[in-house]
Amino acid sequence: NYRFIYYDEESLSRERALLRDEDPDVLLATNDLFKRVGEILKSPLPIKSVASLPESEYLPKEVADMQRNTTLLGLAYFFTGEDEYAERATYLVRRWFLLSETKIEPKHLYNSPLRFQLHALLDSLQMVLGHLQDSEIIQLQRWFLHYLEYTDNHFISKSFTQHTSWLYFDVEQFALSNFVGDEGRQAEVFKRVLIRLSHQIEKDGSLPEALAQKEECDNSQMLAVQGLWTLGRLFSNSLGETLWTAEGGAMCRASEYAVPYFRDRPKCGSSTENDQRWWPIIVDSLHYCPELQSNAPEWRDWMSPNSREIPFSRYEMPRVFDDNSRIPLFWNLGMPSEKEETDEPDTVPPPRDAGTYIPDELLKAAEHDSQMAQRVNRIRRWHEVGQTDIADRMTKKALIDLRSTSSTSPNKDYIPAAMLEAAKTDKAMDERIDRIRRWHSLSQQSIVERMIKKSMNELKQKPEEKSALAQEQISEAKKSKIQDSSSREKTDKPQLTSSMDIPNIILEQAETDAELAKRIHRIYRWKRLGKHEIANKMIKKMLASTEDQTF
Repeated sequence: NYRFIYYDEESLSRERALLRDEDPDVLLATNDLFKRVGEILKSPLPIKSVASLPESEYLPKEVADMQRNTTLLGLAYFFTGEDEYAERATYLVRRWFLLSETKIEPKHLYNSPLRFQLHALLDSLQMVLGHLQDSEIIQLQRWFLHYLEYTDNHFISKSFTQHTSWLYFDVEQFALSNFVGDEGRQAEVFKRVLIRLSHQIEKDGSLPEALAQKEECDNSQMLAVQGLWTLGRLFSNSLGETLWTAEGGAMCRASEYAVPYFRDRPKCGSSTENDQRWWPIIVDSLHYCPELQSNAPEWRDWMSPNSREIPFSRYEMPRVFDDNSRIPLFWNLGMPSEKEETDEPDTVPPPRDAGTYIPDELLKAAEHDSQMAQRVNRIRRWHEVGQTDIADRMTKKALIDLRSTSSTSPNKDYIPAAMLEAAKTDKAMDERIDRIRRWHSLSQQSIVERMIKKSMNELKQKPEEKSALAQEQISEAKKSKIQDSSSREKTDKPQLTSSMDIPNIILEQAETDAELAKRIHRIYRWKRLGKHEIANKMIKKMLASTEDQTF
């Protein structure tokens, strides 16, 4: 049960479902993600302890690499559920934050080039917490609480309204407060940002502090507006607050003034910038600022040539920018949305004329193959909006898949007979085989091999061993409930928050349901961590599920 702050859980879950349906947009982004994590898994595990290095030899780049790798591994685990990704991520967590002989000090993270992308890392940690022990989770929260206090004592600025560094300090403070459960500090940051909106953004949308940077004023405007939209995303996911409407839409005014695609303005400063950094800001602005949706964004002749053509979809935009941009890794995944996703793109250039040629071979296959029919429809849709390159790539891949499966059985070659036999009576195994087939169609052979290996290992387990495991988990859950109840009776101080009790009927049902037993075990773990809101949410979800099954 995740509690994200930067990546929106509902949007990520929807994208995970779209990935399984081979959505062309999501495939573009996630294939890049899987390629990157594949390289991470191939790299050898570090041996030397960074904590043992002399200060003169310590490189902030090593910490940045850890942040980057852990973030990517967490995202890959969310999309695939493959334990290998989570295990490598938790190995890094233990090495850098938990083990006394190798863990780093707060000053090391404070000097990392990716320090102001900490919110993405913390979300990825939430994704793999299930692979850590309860005591390790508590220890990890304590480490970041220590870091939160360290940043408080070491950040220096003359006025909290006068410098863009404060924006990213607040990004960091808000994300850390969310991770350690400091709701009071989160509220302080939100109030502080509201005050800053009224001081830093003029009525015409200009940012005087950023414009005063002269030689670097375009870079300063990029950082300032990007920081505001990042905070807007954090507040939306964590507090449900819409920062983009505050102070009469100050953030939208700032985007309209600063972003050259929205306003024909001269170059600001002499530094050369990657103008693609405006694209994430454009995506947010067009989504939340209705007044900016009437005119299509326009490129200016003084801007970098590689920024001339804004991609049709945000998924086609760069997923990773340079460290100094302060744009989180894979920013275009898990974006919060107030409405249902449609097939409409985030930025809408004029449609271009294009042919709609689809090979007869695919059309004939689509007549009796529903999955191929869906792929043909997607190819036709990309042709209609002028994205012939994507349509051609999808056509080529569809032909390769069709020809590779026409001569041999799709199951016989790579799915063991034992799994196919088990799937006849085991719905979970049947669904897993379906997922394996989808990954095979995406040419993700390493994932296919790991899933088959894991499935075969599970089939070798004796049924009584699984039953014993479920009984053990239920026994531990009941014991935790008794201890939890006992500790509340012995506490003299009044409880500020409390958790719902799990009804006995669910506990009894869990004695024969291993999955339900695992969920109950996680609920008691959240209770011990004091995360009563998460525990209550999980209990309510179980109750609703039980009622649905009853009726």
